[in-house]
Amino acid sequence: GGRAVTISTLVKNEWGPLRPITFQPSPKPFDVLHDPNKAREEADVYFGAVNENPSVPGTLLGLFPTALKTAASILMAVSCDGSHFSAPIRLFESSHVGGEIVDHAVDGISVDGDDVLLYVHAGVPGVFEKTCAFKALHPKPGVKKHNVTENWRELRSELIGLSIHR
Repeated sequence: GGRAVTISTLVKNEWGPLRPITFQPSPKPFDVLHDPNKAREEADVYFGAVNENPSVPGTLLGLFPTALKTAASILMAVSCDGSHFSAPIRLFESSHVGGEIVDHAVDGISVDGDDVLLYVHAGVPGVFEKTCAFKALHPKPGVKKHNVTENWRELRSELIGLSIHR
């Protein structure tokens, strides 16, 4: 744990201290995000891809790649001020190992008619090597305990589009 999305407020041309965004209570296992102390200890919220919400004018829509020891997901939440967010919902299930998440939300939202398109970069290059599959093949640097041929590669990275009907 320890990664968090933080914000600062500009008052009289001076930035205030950084403070974590907050989420309303949500179902387990991401209920820990509601309590800043538990979130700091048990969750890694990698970043917030926050944009104008195309479905509700005057609000923001945030995508948050988040990992716990037991789960990882791209979470989605809505805010009126960019500081306080709704209960996050699990938009896209991801893979993780010890808090490392394999997939990331791509900043940006597209609208196509009545559909809102959100994008997830599945299998971010360089991240897969931190997962179980890579560690099983390479338990220690410089030591090869399994047959890995020159043809072995990490899984292909791809961009996945998710569509939500407005």
